[in-house]
Amino acid sequence: MTDTTSMPRPVSVRPPTGGRLTRLVGRTAADREAFRRLYAGLAARTWRAAVARLGCPDAASSVTDATFVEVWYLAKSFDPTIDDGEGWIASITARRCQDWLRASNMLGSRVGDLIADYHLQLRRELGALLAADLATFCDEPLGAAAADSCGGIVQRLPA
Repeated sequence: MTDTTSMPRPVSVRPPTGGRLTRLVGRTAADREAFRRLYAGLAARTWRAAVARLGCPDAASSVTDATFVEVWYLAKSFDPTIDDGEGWIASITARRCQDWLRASNMLGSRVGDLIADYHLQLRRELGALLAADLATFCDEPLGAAAADSCGGIVQRLPA
């Protein structure tokens, strides 16, 4: 089993809140820097929410990545005059947690076979969206140990 106590966790900067967060989400569709700030400010909070729902830090890492990939793609449909940014992201996280639980239940013991590929794909896509150095961002391919602990590691963003 992977020692999750020593795994790097998402780094959080001063998290955006309220109207500031809603405006930031609204700008994310057209502004990659806004997306980077959103990720830096909310990845840790999103990861903690996923851990609380799933009980597995590694699964929460994959859910966090999936949440922000979905935020990027759905941001153009976000309406800051109607939607609340925090609630919108929390609902995406909750949906992704449910997806993870459903997949885990359906695949049973075979879930480990899927985890490494899924996580690496998410890391690559999120790294590209964040314009991160992919060699640094995706340098940890997951193996059998990850399957034992649900898979995935959220690494720190390169400076």
